Amino acid sequence: MSTNTPEQPIRILFLAPMTRIAMRHYLQALLDETAGDDFDVMVVAPSHTDVNTRREIRRFQGGHKFLVLLAQINPLTYWKIAKAIRDFRPDVVNTINGDNRPMAVWAAWMARRAGASSVLTIHDPVPHPDAWLHRLTDWIGAIAARASDALALHSSYYLKEVETKFRKPTFVFGLPDFTAAYPKAPLPQKEDLVLFFGRVEQYKGIDNFVSLGKRLAGRARFLLAGAGDIGADLEQQMAQRPDIFQVENRFVPDDELVAMLDRAKVVIMPYHSATQSGIPAAAVSRGAYPIGFAVGGLAEQLPEFGGIAVPAADMDALAASVETTLALPLSSFETLRENKPGFGAALRGMLRSIVG
Repeated sequence: MSTNTPEQPIRILFLAPMTRIAMRHYLQALLDETAGDDFDVMVVAPSHTDVNTRREIRRFQGGHKFLVLLAQINPLTYWKIAKAIRDFRPDVVNTINGDNRPMAVWAAWMARRAGASSVLTIHDPVPHPDAWLHRLTDWIGAIAARASDALALHSSYYLKEVETKFRKPTFVFGLPDFTAAYPKAPLPQKEDLVLFFGRVEQYKGIDNFVSLGKRLAGRARFLLAGAGDIGADLEQQMAQRPDIFQVENRFVPDDELVAMLDRAKVVIMPYHSATQSGIPAAAVSRGAYPIGFAVGGLAEQLPEFGGIAVPAADMDALAASVETTLALPLSSFETLRENKPGFGAALRGMLRSIVG
């Protein structure tokens, strides 16, 4: 593993196989938190990557999804990763996502060959029920984890399982707040609005969202915002109750989503299963209480950010928590906005610990 002196900046190479939507914000947060002179940073990422940084970005094939897929098997991609590591001579190579892709394995191997330490960030330690491609390629993620010197998680829920399986030093720290770049009103302007946002997947409990909306008819409006397959029956049920539901079943741009968060009192996460999520951090930063079932990493993340985790599948407890939250005074939502995820300090601490 690489060593460094206090006078020298720590040299980090971030490999970002995916940089669309949430992962673009994630990369931007990493760059913001390592922007000081105590770090020297290079990024290797797809050609469509759009982040604000003074750091050098080495780009491989990106753009259309088909081209991104081709990049996974293109020898030129692997040559560019190896060349970037050889040219930059990093202390640490951090593959920040795509742990189940061959380039994560390659980056760990090339880091070792260059005398650098390697860190693999694992966002989904266990594949989601609907993620068939992740299930098919999970074995690649296992090889990447074993080839890396250390692992990083964003929830301790799967920490024991990951440590037992891979026997690697494993760091745990919260996810960043992607809304940090957006200005906030001096006072929250809140409505009796319950918001579900993000990629629409059945494991996220869309059926529970519809059921909850019907239970609380007349008490709040329910807004579903995100692209994905709702399911014909659930979509019809919501269409029949426009007095309760508003459905934006599409990609929602960041500025529009932030405006929704600013209006909402509750961000609901009625998931059937979960690993870890950046939604609680985004919700509290805009003064919306994250409330959901205590499944996976949400059992830890929701209360960590001032939200509420109720027993899994307990719709009575979920409805009661939402009703209680809707009745809170405006000052409660204002105070909630000051909750900060401990992302930056923990990230920098991890990198310094690895370098030694």
